[in-house]
Amino acid sequence: MKEPLTQQWIQFTAEDASLRANFQPADFTARASGPVHWVNFCGFPDDESWAAWKGVLRLNPHMMLDAVNAKQRPLMEEYEEALFLSVKSIVKRKGSRIKLEHISFVLTDDYVLSIQQKQQDRFTAVWDRVHEARGIVRHRPVDYLLYRLMEAVVLPYGEAISALEDHLDQLEVAVVENPNQAVLTSALALKRDLTVLRRALVPMKDVLGGMETSHFIKPEHLPYFRDVRDQAMQLHDRMESLRSMLDSIEALYLSSVGQRTNEIMRVLTVFSAIFLPITFIAGLYGMNFQNMPETETQNGYFMVLGVMAAIVVSMLVWMKRKGWW
Repeated sequence: MKEPLTQQWIQFTAEDASLRANFQPADFTARASGPVHWVNFCGFPDDESWAAWKGVLRLNPHMMLDAVNAKQRPLMEEYEEALFLSVKSIVKRKGSRIKLEHISFVLTDDYVLSIQQKQQDRFTAVWDRVHEARGIVRHRPVDYLLYRLMEAVVLPYGEAISALEDHLDQLEVAVVENPNQAVLTSALALKRDLTVLRRALVPMKDVLGGMETSHFIKPEHLPYFRDVRDQAMQLHDRMESLRSMLDSIEALYLSSVGQRTNEIMRVLTVFSAIFLPITFIAGLYGMNFQNMPETETQNGYFMVLGVMAAIVVSMLVWMKRKGWW
């Protein structure tokens, strides 16, 4: 089900920046040639609205189709009229597992389209930077704006991996102190999250690397995109380190469970070994033979109890010296 659509048309120069929320695709054809233009969609447009945008922009039909395809894998494709990017970003939902959303970018010589699957706008900080004229964004062309948008996509990955690292630290303590079923469940959930991140982050490195050869990226801005690519590579390395640590924790969990099982079996074995001789004695004198002289002894009952107690004490002392308990 598609989420409600929110759209914004942002245009700015070094001197001014403005945002329009109420506009039609046809209005975009009359855009001024001087400012940088950024159209941001939060939620996929419906078929009728997207058809109108396709008619106005006149971009490659495959590009326009992939832009609103939530199942599209991360990729970069360069056309004569535009550069198309498809990536996955993290949806921030407190208290739930990691979820991904589809985000597409279309870069031309004078505008950027950003199409987000969810209504949650993750580019608010970029607009604030433009609106408040912080940094150099207002003094740079449209490809620098794309760099800021891609940076905003990569940033939540670092936050998610940091949270997983904290969670892993807690698991390391728990698996040693109390390796119960809840620890294993948490480890498996963490492994699922890492798998989700890996499927999105690995191809994103390729997307960012491919942008360096695009003629839509000006040479003076290539270091910025390399910086984002390096961030993605560092995040990937941290994620792989987490996977290795998680494998070690799972091995430690199995070892701890096996050790606890061995301790339980050792205690049961000690009790079984102790009760075996006294059970034999009780069974021997519990037989109903008529000719058993010991059963007629006046203090026979107490003597047998004493023998049993002596056996128990001697076996406990012997096992203690052997280090069996």
